[in-house]
Amino acid sequence: MTKITEMPPQKFRELVFLLLFSQDTHANDPEMLFDTLSHELKVSRKHLKAAWDRHEAVLRHLPDIDADISKISTSFEFHRIQKVELAILRLCCFELFIEKKLSAAIVIAEAKRLAKKFATPDAAVFCQALLDAMVK
Repeated sequence: MTKITEMPPQKFRELVFLLLFSQDTHANDPEMLFDTLSHELKVSRKHLKAAWDRHEAVLRHLPDIDADISKISTSFEFHRIQKVELAILRLCCFELFIEKKLSAAIVIAEAKRLAKKFATPDAAVFCQALLDAMVK
């Protein structure tokens, strides 16, 4: 994976989230997506490449991550989880159970932040509840 420098971790996580979300909503050409994100978010191609590498790492573990989310989600069947929340949950599960570099409290707080920013307060509660249950 490409080393990340000069970019706040929260902004980097948002980039990875946006890549995961775009992958789930429609198949984009990475170059077209890079151009759009670079222009709209004012980030360098170096940072986009690093975010793409993390996105690819999440995708390699997607079957296991999705199975874990599906097992713990009792309120909603997996296919009913909104795409925004699903992208957040996938990224956070990767950080919690595969990458294991951050504490659960930090990852869950970031999930809530992303959900509030890109979805709704209810989505933040949903993501927190699922991740809390998975950690326990």
